[in-house]
Amino acid sequence: MKEATARIKINRLLEAAGWRFFTDESGPANVQLEPAVTLKKEDLDGLGDDFEKAPKGFIDFLLLNEKGFSFIVLEAKAENKSPLVGKEQARRYARSQNCRFVILSNGNLHYFWDLDRGNPYVITAFPTPRSVEGCQKTVPDPKRLIEETVEDDYKPTEAEAIPALKTYFKAYVTSDQIRHIIETGDLTDLATNPAFSTRDFKAVPAKYRKLIPEYIKDYVSLNQFVA
Repeated sequence: MKEATARIKINRLLEAAGWRFFTDESGPANVQLEPAVTLKKEDLDGLGDDFEKAPKGFIDFLLLNEKGFSFIVLEAKAENKSPLVGKEQARRYARSQNCRFVILSNGNLHYFWDLDRGNPYVITAFPTPRSVEGCQKTVPDPKRLIEETVEDDYKPTEAEAIPALKTYFKAYVTSDQIRHIIETGDLTDLATNPAFSTRDFKAVPAKYRKLIPEYIKDYVSLNQFVA
């Protein structure tokens, strides 16, 4: 059986997350190749299996919100190209379309980028329309976040802390964004992080907040967690 190529993999990731190339019983199409132009099957086929027929070697898909407005830019590249190459072009295009969010993918490795909050970080699946809409509606209170002190207002026993330690360990090894937040100490970004929040961090006993990252750096290869 022929191995799936970048375009096929990205198509499947989009469909699995609830994005639609064509109108069906689930709702109207919410993926476009260019603004206000209805996508046709021959348009997709014309890109080539690995985007080799795309004029620039990559394609910018527009993902639409429930009102039909541009919402996310998905920059799709061939498998032999890093998703992060040319990311500034993706940023400029997203801004021109009034999009806050960008997905960068070559079918095997994927990054999600909230342009209002920092750098792209690795994801293992594409976000659903609803999950990103929830993120967009989140407006943190910067003053409250800056003044908030992360401390042990509740001190669980070692046994009670095990679920929190597992969550912390998993978040640290699987997310570039979480590692960056922990290593820089910029914990205010946890307040709107859907994978590991400020509450999750505070549930981790203080002594393990440094021990776990140190253990991972010394003994765990992060390459095995990259999709």
